[in-house]
Amino acid sequence: MDAMQWQQPSSPSSSAAAAMSLYDDGDGDGESDEGFGEERRSLYWSSGGGGSRYHISYGALSANRVPCPPRSGRSYYTNNCHTTKQPANPYQRGCSCIVHCRR
Repeated sequence: MDAMQWQQPSSPSSSAAAAMSLYDDGDGDGESDEGFGEERRSLYWSSGGGGSRYHISYGALSANRVPCPPRSGRSYYTNNCHTTKQPANPYQRGCSCIVHCRR
């Protein structure tokens, strides 16, 4: 369809559906999906035929959620970083004047 041509609905009942198909992809944001296909907005995908599957959890996408407490020193990849009782940095090193460690 040319950019200057308008699609004419066949009946008045289909005018809303025709207008939606002209301007957006049905999810309400108005962006076009030309060249991307349905996998563009997928939260689950696989790489090739090797069977590797990946996903983004809905918990990771929730708004106003910090993965770990700020300034806790725990990595984003720590399992259950909110409830763990292990020290943030278990690496033990010697004490010297440079690192100013307590004795």
